[in-house]
Amino acid sequence: MRSGSYLPTQVAINPEGSLVAAKVRRSGKTSVSVYELKSSKWTQIHEGETLALASDDSGNLYVARRHGRILVCTFRECLHSFETNLDITAMVWNPLDGLLYVTAEGPNAPGMYAYDPRTTKLIRSISTGKLLPNRIAIEP
Repeated sequence: MRSGSYLPTQVAINPEGSLVAAKVRRSGKTSVSVYELKSSKWTQIHEGETLALASDDSGNLYVARRHGRILVCTFRECLHSFETNLDITAMVWNPLDGLLYVTAEGPNAPGMYAYDPRTTKLIRSISTGKLLPNRIAIEP
């Protein structure tokens, strides 16, 4: 979905399928903008370096930023954030356990980390050895 000078590089979709959040580059800047399918309009909800996007079935949008900060947003605005202290490379929400999985370079080794997005607490760490996945997916 290329529209005007927006060039999406990552996307996340709301549960109804009516809104698409995209990491976009425009005029040399990175931002997260939401495309409304009904009106065919873009609305920017965040400007700044974005490393990964994920969404859940409650309509939350998660935006991973540099230095381990994850913004918790709706598809209309970003409400708050939490710190992971990780260099995040990828992120996905798991509908089976409700956890937000991130791959990152951790304090000691690369790994995968599962956070409860409701409490922002780290639930588990999964070693990936020397591998650093830059794409992850969940198959229910």
